[in-house]
Amino acid sequence: EKIDVYADALTRLLPRTAPLLEALRVAGRDDPACREMYEQVNDRRAHNMGLLVRELRATGQMRDGIDDERAALLVWSMNSSTYYELLRARGVTAEEYGALIRDVWGRTLLDERAQAASEPVG
Repeated sequence: EKIDVYADALTRLLPRTAPLLEALRVAGRDDPACREMYEQVNDRRAHNMGLLVRELRATGQMRDGIDDERAALLVWSMNSSTYYELLRARGVTAEEYGALIRDVWGRTLLDERAQAASEPVG
């Protein structure tokens, strides 16, 4: 399932990329080139999260009542390095972050049938 693939990727990548993106964001306060690069990264993430939501919608598993723009905004905000770093500062591990992403995105975006199919057995 797509949410699991994204959550796994974020769990692996954000521990390495979040500090770099934070450094780029901070450098962007004084350096226009760094600011532009940081904005490009965020714009690309926003675009890609729109693609993810459209792919989820195409599977027929999306919950009724949530539009694609709002769903993309949710996944974009929660897969940001800033969100990840806030959770890490509160003691949340990368694995716990991945589980949170699966839970929130699944409960918010997927219909009941898709949610039941994605729940672990046992």
